[in-house]
Amino acid sequence: MSSQTLTFQNDACCLTCGYLLRDLPTDTCPECGRDFDPLDAATFDIAGRSRKRRRVKQVFLLIGLGLLLYALLPRGIMRANINLTCSVCGKMIAVKRWEAKAPRWIPVRYPGINRTRTTPARTASSVAECDKHSFKVAVRSDLPIGGRVAASASFVEGQNFTYNGVRVTPETLPQVLRALLAPGNNGIGP
Repeated sequence: MSSQTLTFQNDACCLTCGYLLRDLPTDTCPECGRDFDPLDAATFDIAGRSRKRRRVKQVFLLIGLGLLLYALLPRGIMRANINLTCSVCGKMIAVKRWEAKAPRWIPVRYPGINRTRTTPARTASSVAECDKHSFKVAVRSDLPIGGRVAASASFVEGQNFTYNGVRVTPETLPQVLRALLAPGNNGIGP
């Protein structure tokens, strides 16, 4: 040990704990007790503080990203399906929709996934008999406020049958399901 203070030209740090070794009265780290030699660069770390800062920044960045992902995670999945079945020819159109529930603090809806399946009529002769399909509608839907509802109705193709302002036709079924899963919706009604 010397009576003068040890000075380094650069910001030298302790190899063990990263303590700044500038202007110390002894050649021992006051934080962890590790000995160093000011003349031997292998006993201290010149880039230690920047490496330690970088590590701290990485940890905070990972924590921040984790919190952001947690804040954006959906609260669950809402499902809805609608089936149109012709009572004359047996043609069936089924549409299913899955939509993630956005967290309550997000004012927009997450995009949903629609899957449409069409089953043709039972026989070709039954299609000839059926000039306008007489559809039986069966709907099952999760509600944004919680719970599940089911409903059924009947209409003839071309008839003005609407739900939340959307005309129900085989082509507009995905929009009808989107309206069913709307945040303000609390039930099924014409």
